Amino acid sequence: MIELSDYLKERLPLLLSLMFSFVLFGGVFALFAINFWIYALVAVMGLAAVLACIAFDYRKRRHFFMQVAQQVEWLDQKYLIAEVIEHPDFAEGRALYDLVKMTNKAMIEEINRYKFTMKDYKEYIELWLHEVKTPLASSQLTLENHRSMVTDSVRDELEKVEQLLEQVLYYARSSDVAHDYVIRTCSLDALVKQTVQKHRHAFISAHVHLDCGPLDERVAVDPKWLMFILGQLLTNAIKYRSGRDPRIRIEAVRSQNSVALRVIDNGSGISERDLERVFEKGFTGENGRMNGKSTGMGLYLADKLCEKLGFNLVIDSKNGVGTTASVIIPQRNPYE
Repeated sequence: MIELSDYLKERLPLLLSLMFSFVLFGGVFALFAINFWIYALVAVMGLAAVLACIAFDYRKRRHFFMQVAQQVEWLDQKYLIAEVIEHPDFAEGRALYDLVKMTNKAMIEEINRYKFTMKDYKEYIELWLHEVKTPLASSQLTLENHRSMVTDSVRDELEKVEQLLEQVLYYARSSDVAHDYVIRTCSLDALVKQTVQKHRHAFISAHVHLDCGPLDERVAVDPKWLMFILGQLLTNAIKYRSGRDPRIRIEAVRSQNSVALRVIDNGSGISERDLERVFEKGFTGENGRMNGKSTGMGLYLADKLCEKLGFNLVIDSKNGVGTTASVIIPQRNPYE
């Protein structure tokens, strides 16, 4: 927005020239002994005309820049401002408008080029991850057919690799969930059982006791994405188990407008100062640094996916006591 003081400062040379002209004309009128009141009338009329022109010009420019400022504030994608502002009717405004148009065009071309590059890279990563899964599955099958303490240990490590690959795949897809999201009304009990079955070796190796509470709820979700989120919470609960009879409980609690899927453990818990940062990308916290195997991506990715899918992820924990992770799933029409 243009301030009046700034506007007048820019036009100070013009105003000084006008004052000099009035003084000069006053001298001419005095030299020819013309009636003073005629000079005063001419001077007042001239000054009024000049002030009216300045006021009109200031109002026009101020209105234009106020409109631009408001539209910039309202726009989410502020680089599109040139597409919504009106074409100004004064020279400086038109010059600015044309420059903004050129800049906007260059910015959109750069964004499109960047999007194309990222899309190509994302497609390559997804293809590579699917290709890697084939030899990984073959290796796991071979180890299952030649069971021993050594092969069981190798199999556990391969499962960890598979989980990390899956994490990368979902991370690559997390920015565009809508294209891979199919809502169905599913049984929570069935989804939990499938997820636990997938992580069964991790439970056995870590000697974690699993207890499933009431899960007889049906929710409108994409089963694949919810199973992945639940898998991340279970992996965290297993990783941060304590040495004293580690236990994990999974239960569903219905409220008026939602169902909370809870993963409750009696592990090491999270310190109060770390609790508010657990969803930050790459944040491992005090326990993560002691563990040495934490990446800080599990809860970050779970929270990001919950936000994309319209869920709410809540972590409640006490250091040395345990953690409760709740996925709040709103009750909704699966055809919305």
